[in-house]
Amino acid sequence: MGIIDIVEGTFGTRLSIKNHVAIEQIPKGIQESHLDKELKAFQTTRKDRSKEMEIESFKAKQEEKKRTLFAEIEKKLKGGIDKKGENPLSTNK
Repeated sequence: MGIIDIVEGTFGTRLSIKNHVAIEQIPKGIQESHLDKELKAFQTTRKDRSKEMEIESFKAKQEEKKRTLFAEIEKKLKGGIDKKGENPLSTNK
């Protein structure tokens, strides 16, 4: 931006202010770089994907519970009424 003048000599490097008015032209606040924007977009998509995976996992577990329950009910129904004449599904034993 032409604000600082760098002079390298035998005794080291010296910095001096070349144009102090140009300091006021420096943008105030933090600007978000393209890399930051892409990183945030990636993190957002990753969070969305992990939520989808959690939902799918939950649905799969519920579906498996349902299949197990129906298999047990079907097994009891196929067994029919036991020798005492009671319904195997009744809770009044």
